[in-house]
Amino acid sequence: MGPFPAVNTLIPSPAEPPCTIENHSLRGLESMDPYATIAAYYDLEHAESLDDIQLYLNLVVSGPVLELGAGTGRITEALVRAGHEVWAVDRSAAMLQRAAERLKELPGAHLVEAGTGGLADGEVPSHFRVAVLSLNFLWHLPSWEMQLAALREVHQHVVHSALVMVDLTNPLSMADRGADGEMRERFAIRYKSGTLMGSSVAWDDAADQRLLLKLIYDEVAQDGLVHRSAANLDLKYIYRAELEIMLQTAGFQLEFLYGSYDLDPYQSDSPNLIAVCRAEKA
Repeated sequence: MGPFPAVNTLIPSPAEPPCTIENHSLRGLESMDPYATIAAYYDLEHAESLDDIQLYLNLVVSGPVLELGAGTGRITEALVRAGHEVWAVDRSAAMLQRAAERLKELPGAHLVEAGTGGLADGEVPSHFRVAVLSLNFLWHLPSWEMQLAALREVHQHVVHSALVMVDLTNPLSMADRGADGEMRERFAIRYKSGTLMGSSVAWDDAADQRLLLKLIYDEVAQDGLVHRSAANLDLKYIYRAELEIMLQTAGFQLEFLYGSYDLDPYQSDSPNLIAVCRAEKA
């Protein structure tokens, strides 16, 4: 994880737009964007997912806010509309292009395209009062070392006592626990003049804590013609004890551990593993 080169604005404009994307490169950046083929469907699948947004609106008092794993800007939009300045980081150019369209009329949003888990030394500010690691951002980093490095870099970019929230799926209760190639139907909605069907196939390697997930989106036209788009995700999941150790090692003091967006206490059958902590600095 190293410093970023100069900023490249991807959306040209005669005047500085309210929302731009900054393009940075880091060591370890992978050339393939698994979300490039499915970015158009992401918001359709998650349109009703509002619980995480409400959690952050309730907990974030004042910015600026750093969001990692910002995707198409669902959480960023809500926080900006609530009056917070947000730096939204994601490694997927396709997802950030969707975010730029969503946020184009909203000042206060800064979209940053980055590599695996890294932030720009000198490009992204180092005075954030809040950091949000959106759902399973850490899972997208392929090793424990890279997950810890990402947390340490977040620590470098926040102020003392900054509020830091990490949202993960609970691996003990995840839908694909123990999966061995079975297909799971995720949703089906009306789309254009036909139907959009979402499904997934997963392989869970419990020994290596790795979930291989193939996301499939089928556009089914009225005449029965099917257009399929798919993405392959390689996810490294994290258990409670590991998360607590990583947070402490990276310089964070854990305050609360929740099992849902309703702030229920974490239990083995909780849907989520949500850590709320504070940054400790000398």
